[in-house]
Amino acid sequence: MSKLKRLLAAGILCAAVAGTCATAGAADTSTFTYAITSDPGANVNPITSSDRFGLMTSNLVYSPLFKIDGDEYVWYLATGYELSEDGRTYTFTLRDDVTWTDGEAFTADDVIFTIEAIMDPNNASEMYSNFVSEEGACEIEKIDDYTVAFTFPNASPAHMEAFAYEVYIIPEHVFADVDFLTYEFSGPSVTTGAYILTEYSAGSYLKFEKNEDYFMNTPSIDTIVFRIITSDDTAMLAIQSGEVDAWPTSPSYLAQIDLEASNLTAYTFNQGRVGYLEVNTVRIPDTEVRQAIFYALDKTELATATYLDAENYDEVYTFLPPNNTYYDDSEVEKYEQDIEKAQSLLEEAGVENLTLTIGYASSDATMETWALLIQQQLSAVGITCELSPMESNAYYDELENPDKSFDLYFGGYIMGSDPQTYRDLFASDGSFNYTGWVDEEIDSLFEQGISTFDTEERAAVYSELQQVIQDDAFFYPIASNNYIVLINNRVEGVEECGLVPIYTLSDASYLTLSE
Repeated sequence: MSKLKRLLAAGILCAAVAGTCATAGAADTSTFTYAITSDPGANVNPITSSDRFGLMTSNLVYSPLFKIDGDEYVWYLATGYELSEDGRTYTFTLRDDVTWTDGEAFTADDVIFTIEAIMDPNNASEMYSNFVSEEGACEIEKIDDYTVAFTFPNASPAHMEAFAYEVYIIPEHVFADVDFLTYEFSGPSVTTGAYILTEYSAGSYLKFEKNEDYFMNTPSIDTIVFRIITSDDTAMLAIQSGEVDAWPTSPSYLAQIDLEASNLTAYTFNQGRVGYLEVNTVRIPDTEVRQAIFYALDKTELATATYLDAENYDEVYTFLPPNNTYYDDSEVEKYEQDIEKAQSLLEEAGVENLTLTIGYASSDATMETWALLIQQQLSAVGITCELSPMESNAYYDELENPDKSFDLYFGGYIMGSDPQTYRDLFASDGSFNYTGWVDEEIDSLFEQGISTFDTEERAAVYSELQQVIQDDAFFYPIASNNYIVLINNRVEGVEECGLVPIYTLSDASYLTLSE
């Protein structure tokens, strides 16, 4: 299942019954237990992992070349880079003092092996398009054991982010003969990261032990456990009792918990996520009809129905999240609810007695709430909506079907900071363009956006792009919701660890447990 179907969906839920990890006892002073809502599976490696908890595992176990924190680079396995005059070649200098946990030295060969595995189409890596495009593939040159150069077929300001976006370096000597599509975890992982994955129990837990030789910082906590609890009610009881130390939750569950009595702190941050409604343009090709649908909707009602209070989300009117540098809603059509305009557009299009099907994952409470509200809102303009709830995996598989059986559907995504990372969602040939919409102007603007390194020129291009996508009315952003994670007050060092999108814990080596 793809990143945009699982990780970036409106919710990540699993029907499996939660198991109990024997090592996850309450108030264990050497163990930090994090409740996760779905099983990342045995295939936990950075080449194929795409769901939130698989990526959290990669982030805990492996190291990247660097991370991007706002406008700054935080260096890990690399110490810096040089960009060629033509803007196409990135030459990285690597650390020469890092060893894998089995004693083998980390070298440029591991970096090259990892990127080549990502570029191999047989591995179906989500990061494939970071390094391979219609213009060609990135060329890799080993300068020496601690220097490696990457030359792209074109110059683009988006290339640097390609190395930081979900790219974690794995050991060549361990994975050289592995089939990534069938690979299953079978023992302690060989890592350069803060923790070593030592145990995996399907449907129950993942156990990690600290890497005493972690090159960034010596971890304080001996053991971290990701405990799989698919029931929110069960997880709420576990976090209140101290059986687990951390749990990502929703505003509705947060409202039910006495934080002080439970010795908890709610950490809230915006992870740049956009929850949305999309239109199947194969079934609804008329732009006026799609615009009428949007004018009939009440965005605020949809957002507050699931996120309860404006403090829990940001209003969003374009495909970019509001915290993105290039977000600009000053000239876009915001589709503020206008029943008369919606009815007028339907009349102009010659549409009467329109019946639409709304598809959604039956296990996702947010999608279900939105579906029911949209059914009600569209009835005000004479549109009848039939609800089509589907089992989660079936729903996400159906999204990829060009002949999908529904007219409207929901999703959500967290992408990179560079607008180019959204291309696959909206370009005519985009891998995740599930709407089927084709607009050469959108394609052209995406190309213009990466043809210059000038920030002001790029801002002008992306401002226009946001307007065009909104005018085409196939994508309706609902809200950019905050991420809420409850953490027991015995856990210290949260600020030093850092809370970040997708991975939540930026570097768990900085966490400590009080007595």
